[in-house]
Amino acid sequence: MTEQEWLNCTDPAPMLEFVQGKVSDRKLRHIMVDYAHALLTWHHDAATREVITILDRYAEGRIAGEGLYDALRPFAASCQVLVDEGYPWSVQGARPLHAHVESAACWLIRRFLPPEVTVSGLSDLSGLRLSPKDADILDYFQWLVCETLRDVVGIATFRPVTFKAAWRTPAVVATAEGIYQDRAFDRMPILADALQDAGCDSADILGHCRSDGPHVRGCWVIDLLLGKE
Repeated sequence: MTEQEWLNCTDPAPMLEFVQGKVSDRKLRHIMVDYAHALLTWHHDAATREVITILDRYAEGRIAGEGLYDALRPFAASCQVLVDEGYPWSVQGARPLHAHVESAACWLIRRFLPPEVTVSGLSDLSGLRLSPKDADILDYFQWLVCETLRDVVGIATFRPVTFKAAWRTPAVVATAEGIYQDRAFDRMPILADALQDAGCDSADILGHCRSDGPHVRGCWVIDLLLGKE
């Protein structure tokens, strides 16, 4: 896949195939967990807040994949989202992590699919006959997955991105850290301004910060600034 094909792609399946072996497990875990955030943040009960904390610890590598199911099990009956059959947060077994990313992404739209459809991966969605409304939702979902992958993988996979240590000023690092910790991605343009004040003239970096996103934890610019892989 070329850089231009990557930037223009509207089908998540070849993108997920392309990133195998090119993206760290941490980034894949964050993609997976951010799909959960899209649903979980609508719920404000204590059990859901605890589940979000557990998933974030997993994404950061503080809980091993083999222990994630056990960590979530006490909340399976009290957290509405986990009550839904088929939640994909058990990552035990031989399936590669990217396959669980697919499952998590698909799980996000299970409620919009016909009840007889069983989704085990993005490729299973091909050929579905959906109502116009559900088809629009599916189109949006596929766009969201593609944009999330572009946000996390970035362009360094295709060509080098120059980053000068002098741009990592205290103001820049503090802004990036705040965005990461608070998931405050609406502050990305503020980060671009801070980078420019520090002398950054990279069109790739500044352009990404000022793009509409979506941005998620694992965003390639934030990870670059904070030294995360």
